[in-house]
Order: sequence, then structure tokens, then C-alpha cells
Amino acid sequence: MLYHWYSHSSLIGFFCTFEKNLMIPLPKIIADIYHNYSNEEPKSVVQLPATASDRLYFRVTAKNGRTVIATYSTNIRENRSFIALANHFAGSGLNAPRIVFTSGDGSVYFQDDLGDVSLFSLLQHGISEAGVSAEIRMLYFSALEQLAGFQFKASEHLDYAHCYPVAEFDKTSMLWDLNYFKYYFLKPSGIHFEEDLLETDFHTLIDALLKDQLRYFMFRDFQSRNIMIRNNAPWLIDFQGGRKGPALYDLASCMLDAKADLPHGFRNELKEHYYSLIPQHFRPDKEQFEQSLSNCMLIRILQAFGAYGFRGMIQKKTLFLQSIPYAAANLRHLLSSGHLTLDLPHLYPLLHQMTEQYNQVFPEKKSENLTIRIFSFSYKKGIPEDTSTNGGGFVFDCRSLPNPGRIAEMQTKTGFDKEVRKLLEIDDAVGRFLASSTQLVINAADNYLNRGFTDLMVCFGCTGGQHRSVFCANATEQLLLKMYPHEKVTIDLIHRELLKQ
Repeated sequence: MLYHWYSHSSLIGFFCTFEKNLMIPLPKIIADIYHNYSNEEPKSVVQLPATASDRLYFRVTAKNGRTVIATYSTNIRENRSFIALANHFAGSGLNAPRIVFTSGDGSVYFQDDLGDVSLFSLLQHGISEAGVSAEIRMLYFSALEQLAGFQFKASEHLDYAHCYPVAEFDKTSMLWDLNYFKYYFLKPSGIHFEEDLLETDFHTLIDALLKDQLRYFMFRDFQSRNIMIRNNAPWLIDFQGGRKGPALYDLASCMLDAKADLPHGFRNELKEHYYSLIPQHFRPDKEQFEQSLSNCMLIRILQAFGAYGFRGMIQKKTLFLQSIPYAAANLRHLLSSGHLTLDLPHLYPLLHQMTEQYNQVFPEKKSENLTIRIFSFSYKKGIPEDTSTNGGGFVFDCRSLPNPGRIAEMQTKTGFDKEVRKLLEIDDAVGRFLASSTQLVINAADNYLNRGFTDLMVCFGCTGGQHRSVFCANATEQLLLKMYPHEKVTIDLIHRELLKQ
């Protein structure tokens, strides 16, 4: 059941406008909404690492340990689309998150917590020179089976009026994606093109896509980061951009998942498995299937280049720049496949130029093992010594946070004790502090892994090194253990002042 309450006017008092890099104080809002729904204060509200979107996510933990994910976004239309689609898919018996309740104004909604393990996070150990592991193969096949349920089963009674920003992947939508590629990738890359000739080729591609008879629900961004693994089964998320369109677009997105870099033999296995899932009464013949898939792969690749150009070249985000060589390799393989039969005389030479120009640009370095050393300490006794000889790292000052040490019965306790943890977990200022500090640490850790750095030092200091700094160091360790559940990252936690007791 979906619950609506908490009026817009009551929320306004909590929202504040901040400039530049200051965070909106949302954990308190999330906690109050949860309290109004459940009649109890949450044990904790922790902001999750940022994604490419403007949505903010929080894990809310109840006192009994149950967790839900709260999402905040000012894009109310997009929120309503996700809520309606999630209810429809979950109600159809598919593995989609269940919406638990929403705020009355639609800016906050709570959904099932599917955990932190995505299919993408498992690929590092599931794909090697020896091939694809049985576990990864099973998960991908199961994910495609879920996708087929979304497309062919749930589409039958889906009201596409709920889709955002449009109900269908029509000519206008395709032009949005192609112009995104043109203006945010081709132009910043310095690749010369003739506007009128390129537009003619764009319309040739669009006309072919619009003739595709296999038009059902199009997930829009079906890739390994949007496939969560819970109880060894795939659950699909992030489909708020879905709409009616060519179903093969989603298979193309899966096969072309840039950073997943799936072996081409395995991509063919995925293609064959998906083909077997298409209901037989409207299954295309193999030649038509291959041509339609290749057209979908082409527009998907161009859309991806546009996204990498905007996020990487315009917004200067390194991780998106690192995806460009993978996309170029995908494009090179598609151009050589023989399945692109459309007459695109101006576009094809541009695409070949792109594969040459970005063959070796922004390569992602193989990471060495990274050790993240987390300290709690007392400022009275100085900042911990950097024994790695690298210098730098983070030092976060916890002295602005509420001090449990000022409460008589807590003076002999530490950040490990339940009473101290409870006091700090429910405090809005602590939640904002940890959301800011942990995001900085995660950004640095990702960068260090890509650059082959071996050491990152993170220190939390307070007056005595006993309560606030210990709590923050522990919370950061737990988050990093979930973010980096592999042997390339080692996390050492040292409570310097507690060791001396």
C-alpha cells in the first residue's frame, strides 16, 4: 500500500536554501517523515554516496534493524513516474522495489532497501581471462528474464501516461539524444561535421527505429549498476526514465555497458538468451532481429557518448572520461559487425574518426592495493602521524558536533557504547557531517584506485578522542566496507587514544 501524508506547507519550514557547496539539511526532514509514518524515531539516517543524477538517497534504519531507502528530489514529475512504475512492476510480481510511503508533496519517497551489492560490483571477480563465472552468467540471464517480464508481461496493462518526461521514445525523444551527442561530444571533441548532412543521417536512423515492430516498455538505462543483487536474485532499479519504445534498446544497453566491458562471446550468449525470451507470436526472424538490435546499439552508443561528453568534458568528471575508450571500443566492434545496413554517408566517417581519436584517450589505470587508514584522535595530543610517508589525507574536526562527554553518565563511555551511538545517530548535525566527510573520502578512494595510489589517511578528531571521533571513525569504516567489498582495498581502523587506555 502507498501512503501519502505530510503536507507541502509542513515541509517548507524544514527546507533551507544554501549556496555553493553547503548541503541541504535533509536528514532531519527524512527522520521526521519516517517518525510520522511509523510512530517511532529512526535509529539512524545516513546519506548514501552521490550518483550521476540530482537525486539524494538516504538509508533509514529503524530501531528493530529494518532499513528502507529514502529518496529526495525536487523533480516531482519524475518522482511520480518512478512511484507509479514501481507500483505497477512490483504489483505484477516482478523484482522491482516496493514503494512504502511518500510525502504529501511528492518530494520524498521511501522504498525497499535492496542492499549495496549491484551486478556491476560483482564483475571484478566474476569475469577474468578464463571467462565468465557461472554465478555471473546466471545473474545476467536472470536479469534478462526480469527485463522480459517488464517489457512483455507488465507492458500489457501499463499506463504510459505515467512515464516521464514523455510517454514514448518517439522522433522528438530520439532527436534529443542525437543532439546531445552532437553538441556535448562532437563539438567539444573538435570533430568537424556538416550540420545539414548529419541531420539527414539522424533522420534516416530515426525512421528505421520508428519502424521497429517490437515496441514495448523500454527500461532506458538497463545496465549492471541498475541491477541490484538480493538473495542471489537480480532486482531492477532506476527505471524512472522508462517509456514505450524499441524493446531491443535495453538489450543494447546491457551489451554495451561500457565499464562492465563484457567479453564479446558472452554478449552473444546474452543476445541469444534474450531472443529466446521474446514471445514467439511476435518474435522477429534472426536477420531482422540483428538489424534492429544494431540500430538500437548505434543510437545507444551515441547517447552514451553524449553523456560522457557532458559529464566528462563539460563538467570535468574524470570517471566519465574514463568510459570513453570503452564506448569507442564498442563502436569499433559495431562498425565492423556487418549488421549496420542503413545509408548514413556522413555519420559513418565521423564514427570511424571517433574510434581512432579516442582509442588511447583517458585509459583507466590498473589499481594497486589501496590501504585506507582511519584514525580517531584527541586534538589535545596532536594529529596522528602519517607513517606512509605520502603526506596529505583528510583531517575532520568533530568538535562542532554535540558532545556526549558533557553528560555525566556518559563521561566514562566511548563511541562504541550503545548510549553514545544512539545520541549521535539521531542528531541531524552528525548526519550532515558524516554525509559530507564520507563523500569526500569515497571520491578520493575512487580516484586513488584509478591512479594506482596505495595509501589514504582519514582522521577524525575531537576534544578527548573518546566519543565523537570514535563514533565517526566507526561509521566511516562500516560504509567503506560496503563500498569496497574486495581485496584491492584494505581498511585499518585505529582509535589512538583508546589504545592508550
